[in-house]
Amino acid sequence: MPRLRHRLFMLALLIATSAGMSATASAAVQVRLGVKPETLVHCGRGQIAFALWNDGENPLRVRVFVSLTHDDTTEIGPLVFRAHLEPHQLIRREAEFFVPPALPVGRYALRVRAVASDSSRAEAIARFVVEPSECTIRDGTPTPLSLMLDGLGASLGLDLSTPTVRTSWGAIKRRYDGTPR
Repeated sequence: MPRLRHRLFMLALLIATSAGMSATASAAVQVRLGVKPETLVHCGRGQIAFALWNDGENPLRVRVFVSLTHDDTTEIGPLVFRAHLEPHQLIRREAEFFVPPALPVGRYALRVRAVASDSSRAEAIARFVVEPSECTIRDGTPTPLSLMLDGLGASLGLDLSTPTVRTSWGAIKRRYDGTPR
């Protein structure tokens, strides 16, 4: 009898472990990103391709972080977006973007990180180079990189996440107290 109980326990443990592993391994968020062409000129147009998908069996809530790096030193962002993905759902976007004439010349990296509600993570980086052209504005203030990031982020077609407001305990009490001050 103890031997039969031991075998049933081992079988139950094996089934529980395999069910837990398949549930953990199947739910994952994936992301891909591309910029074309790899060398862009001022006043030119580039194309961005973005894909975000759920390759699991459960719905996911996903936070997407987008940042832009210039010459491997200055990172602007991240902008935070959100998405809801049903099982095996794919969100795919392709868009054009404009390269401003006063954007600093150099190497850029657009980085997209996705973090899902099941703790799965994915990251994609698209690198491109901006070179001068006849419309380059050399004198004057350069275009802020945040404007370029805003344009690239908007082309992803995702919802902006809702910001949180940090207030003191006294401010919260005044808001809900109902007594005018």
